[in-house]
Amino acid sequence: MANGTIVTPIGYWGGVLELKGIRVDAEFEVFESGGGWDFLFGKRLMTTFGAIHDYSTDTVRIRVQGAEETLHNQFNIMTNRPTTTSVHNVTEVQRRKTAEVGEDEEWIERMLHVRLHVESTVGETERLRHQRDRCEEEETRKAQERLDSLRAERERLEEVVKEEEEIERNEAKARARKMWKKWKGASQRRHRRWKTRMMPVKTIPKQNGTNCDERNPMGTATTTQEAEGSETAPVCVVSEEAEDQVEEGMAEIPTDTLVEDKNLFTRLTDPFKPQRVEEVVRQVRVGDDLSAEEKAAAHALVAEYADIFALSVGEVRHVEGAVHRLNIQENVTFSKKVHQKPNTPPQRKYLHKSIDAMLAAGIIEQCEPSQVKCVSPTTLAQKAHQGAGLSLEELQHRVNDECVAHGMDAPFDLPLRPETTAEEDEKADEPKWRICQNFAQINKVTQ
Repeated sequence: MANGTIVTPIGYWGGVLELKGIRVDAEFEVFESGGGWDFLFGKRLMTTFGAIHDYSTDTVRIRVQGAEETLHNQFNIMTNRPTTTSVHNVTEVQRRKTAEVGEDEEWIERMLHVRLHVESTVGETERLRHQRDRCEEEETRKAQERLDSLRAERERLEEVVKEEEEIERNEAKARARKMWKKWKGASQRRHRRWKTRMMPVKTIPKQNGTNCDERNPMGTATTTQEAEGSETAPVCVVSEEAEDQVEEGMAEIPTDTLVEDKNLFTRLTDPFKPQRVEEVVRQVRVGDDLSAEEKAAAHALVAEYADIFALSVGEVRHVEGAVHRLNIQENVTFSKKVHQKPNTPPQRKYLHKSIDAMLAAGIIEQCEPSQVKCVSPTTLAQKAHQGAGLSLEELQHRVNDECVAHGMDAPFDLPLRPETTAEEDEKADEPKWRICQNFAQINKVTQ
C-alpha cells in the first residue's frame, strides 16, 4: 500500500484478459478493498497492456502487438468543464459522451464478469483448502489411532510373553522340586544302607510309637563289631518312606526275553523296580578273575546303584537348564548337496533301527526338507571285535574241549559254558556299527 503496509492477498487469478478487443495473458492478485474499488488497474497490468496515461485528455492508450485502443475515464472529467463552443460542438460532445458511456458500461460489465469469476475462484480455493485441512486432520486422527492400536497390541503381547515366561519358570521349578524329591529319597536310602554297613553301630533306645527291628537290617556285622567280637547291636532305621523288602525264596525270572520289554525302562519313574534291577545286574558283565564272594559283592554294588544305569537311550535324562548354542553368523551358508553312498542291507537295518530309537528317545527330531541348513555325510564304522574272531573266553573253552578230547587235563579253570539258542547265536553274530557324523563344516565356522 502507499503507506508501506503489506496486505496479504486472498486469492490469485490468471488467464486471458480482453480490453477493447485487445487480448493479453495476464494474472493479478485479489484483495479485500472494503468497497473502495471494483477493479484496480495496477502498474503490472498496465505494463502488460503497454498503457500510456494522457493526463491532458484523461485517457489511457493501450498498445499490444501493433493494435492500439484508447480508454476514457468513466467520470468524463473533461466533458464537465465549462465550454463556449458552438451548438455543433455541444452535439458532438453529447454524441461522444453517449458512445463513451456505452463503452464504459460494456467495460464495467466485463469487469463485473471478471470479478464474479475471481470470487468463484477464491471460493473454490477456500473450499479446496478447507477440504485439504479436513483430509489432513482425518489422516492424522487415523494415524494416531493406528499408533495407539499398535502400542496397545505390543503391550498386550509383552504381557502374554511375561505370563508365558512366568509359567515356564514355575513349571521348571516344579520339575526341579519333583526331581529333587525323587533323587533325594534314593540318595538317602543309599546313604543309610552305606552308613549301616560301614559306620560304627550305636545303640538307639526305643521310643514310643517307633517300631524298631532288634537286629541289624542288613544282617552283617560292622567293622567295629568284627574288631570287638561283639554281637550285632540293635539298629533302628527311621525313614519317611518304607524300605523296599525283597522276599526270599522267589522263583527265578528268565531275563533273556525281557531285553525288549518296555516295562523294564522305568528309570525315570521307578529306578529300583526289582525286574529292572535284575536286568541291570544281568547286563553288567563281571570278569572271571574274581572269586564268587567278590562277584556277589560286585553284583550287590550294581544293584544298590541301579538308578545310575540306563537300559536304553530313552532312559537317559536331560540336564535341566543345559543349553548348547552354536555361534554361527547369519550370512554363513553350508553345502546342501547330498552325496549318494549305498549301504548294505545289514547297515541299513542297523541305521534305521538306531534312528528310530533316537527319535523315540527325543534325542533327534524330524524336520521338513525346507528346514535343512547343512548336509554332511554319515559314516558307519564297524565296531572292533565284531565278526573278526572268537572271544578270549570262547577260545579258552575250545582249548579245554580239545585237551579233554585227547585225554589231557583242562588248562583253564572256567565255569560251565552257558547253553545258547539258535536265536541268541544269530543275534550275537549280528554286526554292529558306530554312527559317525561329519561336522567339519560347522567346526570351520565356529572355531
